[in-house]
Amino acid sequence: MAKSRSPKNTLRLTGPDSLPAENDFKALFAKHWQISKEFTLAVAEAMPAESYDFKPNPEEMSFGELMIHIAKSNSDAFSDVGGTEVLAQP
Repeated sequence: MAKSRSPKNTLRLTGPDSLPAENDFKALFAKHWQISKEFTLAVAEAMPAESYDFKPNPEEMSFGELMIHIAKSNSDAFSDVGGTEVLAQP
């Protein structure tokens, strides 16, 4: 005999409570952005300064160039959305 699920354990996929509110999206995006920021900074800090010129092959960006690329992409995206100045490239 199969066990029946109680209503509290059932995932509801339709109806107004299943649709995230705009603020939920903003909160989820901010949480994801914070996790991405922490991860990127941890990777940047883990790489020794003398290895920032490392390239997996000649056609690729160096590690340092990749970090600048990520920062510039973020700055460009946020300036577009927020109407702020783009950060100066180092």
